[in-house]
Amino acid sequence: SLRPDVTITNIRGIHGAPVSEATIAYMLSLARDLPRANIAQDKGQWERWPAALLAGKTVGVLGVGLIAEYLAPICKTFHMTTIGISGSPRDASGFDRVVHRDALEKLAPELDFLVALTPLTAETRGIVGAKVLAAMKPTAYVVNVARGGVVDEPALIAALESGKIAGAALDVFAHEPLPANSPLWKTKNVT
Repeated sequence: SLRPDVTITNIRGIHGAPVSEATIAYMLSLARDLPRANIAQDKGQWERWPAALLAGKTVGVLGVGLIAEYLAPICKTFHMTTIGISGSPRDASGFDRVVHRDALEKLAPELDFLVALTPLTAETRGIVGAKVLAAMKPTAYVVNVARGGVVDEPALIAALESGKIAGAALDVFAHEPLPANSPLWKTKNVT
């Protein structure tokens, strides 16, 4: 039993807006290849290339919790198809459908963006690995705003370097801070 002067609070749900906005920023940056624009600007070079739209694309959100339920309607405002990927599928706000995470590899060819939002558990460690990455379109992107261990980093590096996927935005890493000798610093098409 707690003393009467002890206040208990709950911060559940506070990450919905910041993580969702970061995810949208990453998706727009990848679609429009903003890192390439920055490089061209630094070199003083005028360069043009076609930009992709989020509209009409399909986003798979791995981990259907409070943040995902905040993110999905935002994706819908960009006219994206939203698919939730969960260990315990249920109807969730903003999603066109929700599938079991065991179907991730089968679902991967449909996705233009795979957003990792799942907690890191024994079941999710390395779930975005070589098989899932190989099943994705060469025009698809991975966005990891979950935990570093959810994405198999060596498999991701191999997929990016070989052009199996178009790019990745990583907000988290298996080892943080990211060591200076990590190959991710130099991996092509990664933000």
